[in-house]
Amino acid sequence: MVKATLDAEYSVIGCLLVDPSIAGEMLYRTRPEDFTVPELRTVYNAAVKLFGAGRPVDAVTIRGVCGAEYNDLLMQCMDVTPTSFGWRTYISAMQEQTRVTRLRALAAELAEVRTSDKARDLLGQAGEILSEKNRTQVVTMQQALVQFFSEQGEKRRFLSWGFDKLDRRLYTDYGDFVIVAGRPSAGKTALALQMASHMGRQDKVGFYSLETSTAKLTNRLVASRCIIDFGHINRREMTPEEWERAAKWKKKS
Repeated sequence: MVKATLDAEYSVIGCLLVDPSIAGEMLYRTRPEDFTVPELRTVYNAAVKLFGAGRPVDAVTIRGVCGAEYNDLLMQCMDVTPTSFGWRTYISAMQEQTRVTRLRALAAELAEVRTSDKARDLLGQAGEILSEKNRTQVVTMQQALVQFFSEQGEKRRFLSWGFDKLDRRLYTDYGDFVIVAGRPSAGKTALALQMASHMGRQDKVGFYSLETSTAKLTNRLVASRCIIDFGHINRREMTPEEWERAAKWKKKS
């Protein structure tokens, strides 16, 4: 695995050296931390410096920044990658193996921890590594149009909120981040519960609350789904008809 990581790192730099035209997109897709070899990281930083200054990024200009002592390294990188074909694949392989290397280092530290606080910190770092994604997606206009026409032939399924006016205007995709805002006690929790209950008919839904207890959330949900007076629930004064509706809903759930 170590050799695979190093091969990918050398290949990424090699592709940049043999085809400077990829510099812009390549630098957007990568960062210094992706390189575990310090000398390759130095070469990468030199390329970033040149690109930021508007200067050509190639073997000659990079050598000028890094120094003559990097001649052999630059030649080695170009020998590994005679062409830039597949450079995006090399980047993906490098980043994946770098993540694994960093996770292994954290695992070694975790095996030696003495306190739960330190363990929690290391686990947090591991979570950040696992959630890392490319910061920028770069596509050409041709690629965007090809995707556009391809998607027009597919029927889309949007997230349903249970309110026709919202569904006809929001067109919410799965994975979208939506904020429901309002004044305190304006009914945000009750509204969110109603929406979650509606979504739960077709999808699995998780509901997280930092201020409302499980009992209160359940009371609101039962009142909404079973059409039961919320005051009756709080005062423990449900009518026989309300008990019956709640019991029927429980059997269906």
